[in-house]
Amino acid sequence: MKISIIIPSFKGENFIYDILDDIEKQTYTNWELIIVGNGSCQDLQRKIVEKNFRKDHRIRYVSIKEQGASRARNRGIKEACGDWITFVDVDDRVSSNFLQSFITHTSKLPDIIIGGMTYKNMYTRSIHYADIEIGCNVYYTQCINQFLKIFFNDMAAMCSPCSKFYKATFLKNLHVRFKEDFSICEDVIFNFQLALKCNSMTFFNRSGYVYCLHPQTSSVGRYHPCLEQAEATRRDLMYQVMKRGGFSEMEIDYKMASMHAGDALDTILNLYRVGSPFGFWGKRKQLQRVYSDPKLINAWKVFNPPMSNIPLVLFRIFHALRAPMFCLATFHLLFAVRNLWRKINEAVRFS
Repeated sequence: MKISIIIPSFKGENFIYDILDDIEKQTYTNWELIIVGNGSCQDLQRKIVEKNFRKDHRIRYVSIKEQGASRARNRGIKEACGDWITFVDVDDRVSSNFLQSFITHTSKLPDIIIGGMTYKNMYTRSIHYADIEIGCNVYYTQCINQFLKIFFNDMAAMCSPCSKFYKATFLKNLHVRFKEDFSICEDVIFNFQLALKCNSMTFFNRSGYVYCLHPQTSSVGRYHPCLEQAEATRRDLMYQVMKRGGFSEMEIDYKMASMHAGDALDTILNLYRVGSPFGFWGKRKQLQRVYSDPKLINAWKVFNPPMSNIPLVLFRIFHALRAPMFCLATFHLLFAVRNLWRKINEAVRFS
């Protein structure tokens, strides 16, 4: 079977050689690699590809002017000719048996194959193996409530399009694509849309995919103008998927409440991220709007944040006390400390 590997690359010149070298070293050789360069600055990464990998005709470089991983992935899906489609981020790494580890689980032709993922913090060099809780090495099922419960219990399985194989006919016939108007949550929205139509999944561990955490390239710390709309879309789809999976009303209520609380906090934190157009009074106005949301008030009746999640615990206390000014001052201080910590770590790393 032929595998189509799609790599979106926006200013990926610092990473592209390493990930292409990883792909070329794959023990499974029937693949095509579609690198989708997006944005206006592509000259350097294109030169790296053409200089070092021009002899491998399995590698194609496709250029689009629009910026965004979603647009690049959608173009890659359109270009793909393989039986299976997988996505790899340009700043991640894969082991030499990455493709082989998936292809061994394709015999039953599930709609989606999900493999465990390894996380590597590129600042601390710490490694974490994110195995999927299936109680065995590999698990295949056509039972909707079974695979959706596993799907929901694993954040990597639920959110990321990486370390997954999507059956090409399943993906293309559904015409499900990444949301191009969102710069965040588009991954999990994509997977939720597929989960609503999926009829079989295979899960296994240790796929050989290494998710590399680069704080300077992560979208988590950036300001997203469409954050609330994206999170609302995600919550709506999550509710539909949980209903399809046969979750109890109590489970659904708790999950929705926890999501409402987390999203409300994220709305506030989003105002502090780099590029935010909101001044202090703008933040205060937004916070008062979030405080008055009846869905958030109801969420606290169902959901108690764990003590390990300090920002969410603080947010609940501030909400209960109706203390917006103190809330703003505290999170302003926390962001200042976080930025200072990042600068210290970066200075130590490069010293």
